[in-house]
Parts: sequence; structure tokens; C-alpha cells
Amino acid sequence: MLNRRKFLTIGGASAVGAALASLPRFSSVAALPLAKPDLTLRIAPVSVEIAPGKIIKTVGYNGKAPGPILRMREGKRVTVDVRNDTDVDELVHWHGQFVSPAVDGSEEEGTPFVPAHGSRQYTFSPGPAGSRWYHTHTMAMDHLDRGGFTGQFGFFLC
Repeated sequence: MLNRRKFLTIGGASAVGAALASLPRFSSVAALPLAKPDLTLRIAPVSVEIAPGKIIKTVGYNGKAPGPILRMREGKRVTVDVRNDTDVDELVHWHGQFVSPAVDGSEEEGTPFVPAHGSRQYTFSPGPAGSRWYHTHTMAMDHLDRGGFTGQFGFFLC
């Protein structure tokens, strides 16, 4: 049920979000010193047995599809090293998290890509708590072996 307090909270959050959206965005965070990562995600080709004897080649995280379950504590700053061992630029979106556009992992928000055969760090304070998922936000276009058509997703608990 939506009471007055929740309505004002949601309205206030929307106003803050609109104000933040108008701020200039930075296309790179490379000038920041690299922190010691709490977690590492490696985007790379994987083979997955989807039925007995039926193996497909796709892309996953840390040698698996779906990727590993990540555990984070709400409000505790986390640094994730993302290494991209594919031939295409990638993005990792932290679904359901209230994070800045620099680390949101969506191209439309202005997040810098993880370059092909390169790496990037995502540092953020997770929240709100709950069962969430992370996944690629790279557009597949007409490539049925990229983006949301791959095994590039995993779950995280916050």
C-alpha cells in the first residue's frame, strides 16, 4: 500500500534522480588509481552441457554460464575487477542497484565499456538489499551469439 510517507520518498528520489541526470558525465574513470578488488569477473568463451551429450559454446563469467553467485553487503563499498577476454567491448549491469551512471553498466546511462581483451573496475556501495542479478548490457543487434543471448548473467545477494 502506498502511504503518504512512501509517496513523498519516491517523489523525492525521482527529483534527485532527475537532478543527477542533468549533471555532466565523465567518459572514463581510468585516471583513478586501481583498488585491490574484492571480486573478479572474467568474461570469456565457455562450453556448457545443456543436455546429456549436447554441448554449446557461449560466453559466460568465470568459466560458467550462469556466472558465480556474488555476495555483497548493503552499503559496504565493493570493488569488482572485470576482465574481458572476448573480441568485443562489454558492459556489466548491476540490475536493481542504485549506483552512479559510471558503474551502472548500461550504455544508455553513459557507462564506459570494458574494452575487448581489456579490463575495468567497478566500485560502488550496493543497495538496496535483496536478491539481484548482474548481466551483460551489450546490444546483440543481429548477432545471436552476443548480449542477452549468451550465458552472461549471474545472481548476487545484497
